[in-house]
Amino acid sequence: MSRDIVFLYDQVIESMARLHAFDAVKIHDWPDPTNDVEDDLDDFAEIMARRDLLTFAASARNFAEACEAAGEMRAVTAATCKLLSPPKSPFFIETPETITLYQVLSRLLHSTKIRICKYSDDYHELLTSIDAFLQLAGNRQGQVIERSETLVIIQSEKEPFTAVRLRSLLLKACDFLNAVSDRLSAENKIFLQRSYREL
Repeated sequence: MSRDIVFLYDQVIESMARLHAFDAVKIHDWPDPTNDVEDDLDDFAEIMARRDLLTFAASARNFAEACEAAGEMRAVTAATCKLLSPPKSPFFIETPETITLYQVLSRLLHSTKIRICKYSDDYHELLTSIDAFLQLAGNRQGQVIERSETLVIIQSEKEPFTAVRLRSLLLKACDFLNAVSDRLSAENKIFLQRSYREL
């Protein structure tokens, strides 16, 4: 049982590390970002990030169930976000409304679409794809593309729109994992962190 828990923990950490790296890496940063291959690299980076979000959600839920920590996961909350319209820096704000870590992971797993907004053109594309915001697009040729904090937007049949900061999601997952790790080491002598396993 302890091996299963450690294996699941490692899966969660791997997907979180990949998402953390995606959040930190600057895309559109090629000498000529309009070339086809460079454009494909950026596109695939985002595809992989969406895949990593789903892997993270499934692994974290499985981990929580394996170590009977679903209640602890439901106790961790993150702020939801609201897009600013028309889109301009800072592009979104956090709202007083919160969502539990368990709910975010569930919505990711049952999502019909996941969008990642990391640059100003992501927000323009998102809003101009909605009929009500078509008039906001205007002519954007020649505009400088601004970097934004990475925002994850989840759409599902039950919840049409949930937006959370990727960094907040990862930090809240760290809070959850740290608490569970402390409990498992104290009660069951199961050590999750790799540095403790090597002792």
